[in-house]
Amino acid sequence: MDYILRMLSKGDLRTTGASEEVINMALRNNSVVRLVVQGLKDDDPGIKMRSADVLEKIGSIEPRLLQPHKKTFLSVASKSEQQEVQWHMAQIISYLNLTPKELEFAKDTLLRYYNDSISNIVKAFSLTALAQLSSKNEGLKPVVKILLDKAVKSGTPSIKTRAKKILSLQKKQDRI
Repeated sequence: MDYILRMLSKGDLRTTGASEEVINMALRNNSVVRLVVQGLKDDDPGIKMRSADVLEKIGSIEPRLLQPHKKTFLSVASKSEQQEVQWHMAQIISYLNLTPKELEFAKDTLLRYYNDSISNIVKAFSLTALAQLSSKNEGLKPVVKILLDKAVKSGTPSIKTRAKKILSLQKKQDRI
């Protein structure tokens, strides 16, 4: 096992292990990013989760570092059943520049997460990612608006709060 993945293997699903150290290494060295991307396909759920966490944090700082791996991210996102990976993949997807075909695929994956997941965290991040993608693509706006309105009316308290916050931000952006 590669040294980087060994660093991400420490701990259980409640811990981030050496994620911060790996993030700092990856921001300085693209080959580390490639190794962390490989961790998304590892058999160990902890390595998968921490790899997704590291990549999401890298994306929030330097989204361009994720772009070369977008096909892998879309594939992993569509196949993953692990909620800890799903909530990070939702965030990662929102950082990517997607073609129309990839955008449709991402939308379907995020809608499946939102509709099928038992995790409110997965649902909340999926809702947020869909809203972020719709800000880049007019065609998604009606679908996301319906989803947000439905979430405000019938979602769990945390989902209602997230949907209201997204709608409020969208109204502010529309006024600008």
